[in-house]
Amino acid sequence: MNVHRYGSGPAQVMMLHGFTQHGGHMRESAQFFGHSCIAPDLPGHGPGSHLPATMDEAVERVVALGRGIEALVGYSMGGRVALRAASQLPDLKVLVLISTTAGLSEEDQPERAASDAALADRFETEPLESMVDEWLAKPLFLGMANRSNRWREQDRALRLEGTGSGL
Repeated sequence: MNVHRYGSGPAQVMMLHGFTQHGGHMRESAQFFGHSCIAPDLPGHGPGSHLPATMDEAVERVVALGRGIEALVGYSMGGRVALRAASQLPDLKVLVLISTTAGLSEEDQPERAASDAALADRFETEPLESMVDEWLAKPLFLGMANRSNRWREQDRALRLEGTGSGL
């Protein structure tokens, strides 16, 4: 698993990114922790897709990397991984979940599974650039319009380091 390191010394904080991102997206946030941080590219994300990987495999990889970590921060998809990994990290003192839910009700799961499968098919068959642009056009990301053009271009470029099949 590719791991981005921020700061010096032993890492005390692990940060897990959201869908279409990778650990490189955590650089800006890492500066606010005041501690050394690591941010792995979760399976399917980043330049090395680390495939195949189920959610259980993603959690296993985070747990293996996270031994000794005191704080675990997860954003969106990374928050779901963090929530599942937290109970297996004995030194963990702080768990921060951002824009994360524990999951869907059983009644909503079939519809979401079908929607996710359709999205996965599109990521595998359509150009990555158009899929990332469509993803970033979601209302969730409207606040990014307040960032500079340079910042938004860098964010998009990082997302495009992945692959459609990985995502």
